[in-house]
Amino acid sequence: MSADVVSARALSNLSVLCGYAAKHLSSGGFAVFPKGAAYLDEVHEARNTWRFHIEEIESMTNKDARLLKLSAIEHV
Repeated sequence: MSADVVSARALSNLSVLCGYAAKHLSSGGFAVFPKGAAYLDEVHEARNTWRFHIEEIESMTNKDARLLKLSAIEHV
């Protein structure tokens, strides 16, 4: 069984979340992960082991935070 959307808040870093999402997302599905001000560091680290499309959505509650919408998540 696979999901069209996967989301997690305050669970782990983006590299680990990509692993969870890749196991459970359907083809064409996407993941949404709220991340704090250091989100760019997590994105750069995750790109060492994962390939994905990313859309950064500015948080309405913290100008430095982002909602990260990832799709096409693949292990490198």
